[in-house]
Amino acid sequence: GGSLLTCVSAHEYYVAVGSSKGAILLFDKDNNFLTDLSPKISDVIAAKSGGSVNQNTKIINEIAAVTCLSFSRDGSSLIAGHADGAVVLWDCKNFTMLLYSSQVHPVPQKLQNESNSTHNAKQSILSLSFWAQTKHHAISANAAGNVQILQYSQFLSMGLRLDCQPLLDSSPRIGSIIRVLPLPSPQLY
Repeated sequence: GGSLLTCVSAHEYYVAVGSSKGAILLFDKDNNFLTDLSPKISDVIAAKSGGSVNQNTKIINEIAAVTCLSFSRDGSSLIAGHADGAVVLWDCKNFTMLLYSSQVHPVPQKLQNESNSTHNAKQSILSLSFWAQTKHHAISANAAGNVQILQYSQFLSMGLRLDCQPLLDSSPRIGSIIRVLPLPSPQLY
């Protein structure tokens, strides 16, 4: 079947639209199509295997649906969450993937014995947002109710590294977390 539109994010300079087939379409402020930021299967395989692809690397057939999108404050970066729990960081000026991570939210012990479909549904990223004025910090929430603080940093000359710190673990008292947004910094006003 065809691809369904799943999410949208707008910025002063760009509009990004995500789809059920993993595509991210980027438009400028005048509605001109710029590019398709969809991760290439080869890039994802390389990212999952530590940068090397060989005949033993498990091949995947498709990229999971895009579930949420967020632009950095300056519009230079876009972060995308996917239904399989992956998070992808994009450079909007060069239209390149800066980082792919499938390990943003650890699998809770109680989910490790559940079926793959239940496990995958609970790993889905429901909300992502850059943290205030920086494009090096973001907040992520998944369908299991876990919230992580994500920090991107340069790792030697090998590109970006992602460090994750738990902010909130799922709890029956809280229920599902649908959206996370950082509060504005007082010095901005």
